[in-house]
Amino acid sequence: LNANRRQLLDGMERVVKAADQMSKDKDSGQFDLFGSVSGNTSYQSIKLPAVEEDNKLDKLLAEKVVTGTFLTDHPLRLASSSLSHVITFKLSKFHQMNIKNSTTKEFRVLGLVTSVRPGFRGKMKVSVVDQSGVFEFNLSDKDYYEYQPLLEANSMIFIEGTAGMKTFKGRDGKSDNEVLVTSVSHLYNVEEAVALYCDRICFVSKKNSEQLPHDIQQLLEKHGKGKAQLYVHYKTTGQKVNLKLSEKFKIRPSYSLLLEALTKPSIQQVLTKNE
Repeated sequence: LNANRRQLLDGMERVVKAADQMSKDKDSGQFDLFGSVSGNTSYQSIKLPAVEEDNKLDKLLAEKVVTGTFLTDHPLRLASSSLSHVITFKLSKFHQMNIKNSTTKEFRVLGLVTSVRPGFRGKMKVSVVDQSGVFEFNLSDKDYYEYQPLLEANSMIFIEGTAGMKTFKGRDGKSDNEVLVTSVSHLYNVEEAVALYCDRICFVSKKNSEQLPHDIQQLLEKHGKGKAQLYVHYKTTGQKVNLKLSEKFKIRPSYSLLLEALTKPSIQQVLTKNE
């Protein structure tokens, strides 16, 4: 199957026309004794339009729209893996905290924005989803206007704050009410989060390792020098080799860097940590 989905979608009209013509030719008997077409080659070789493939996020979102789920990958997989050393828990944990009456604790979570809507008392409710489920955060007017550019639908955001049970005094003789309250202190897009929390990056090479120096040099030239210490892990003659590169190979960390690194022939995995 053609790996370029956009090419297939844009060429669908040509395919449908060719199939229609093939059906008409079959009905009119324009086939030879061996079952092939006599004289009509309009559908024997369909040339698809030369178009660029959609980016990975758009492909995954299209899968979700059509099938109701992400089929080939999850949009948060790489970001979740890269920030796993600082993410405190999945979004479903908030619902467990509500049930267990947990004490106030700090959190760092990652998710995709699904919607933003008005809440009570001038607050805005931001719905965020990850692999475990959905949770809705409250933002004040001030915070909402500060972070509004990051809250586009399907944007990846990294949220820091505190969460815990808060008791509200009952009125008119009613019993007190305990509610899980989340307070957001900082909100970052995924590029900012990786830049902030990924000080060590390891490129894992399982094949084409001889090309690794060239690929690393290309990444350095494009993304520039920065604070992140680079490491490489590869196999040679049956032995595993782990190297810490010199200071001149320090690179500027970003989510874009991690994505591009995984397109290089010599890099099959990227590991990250924070000092």
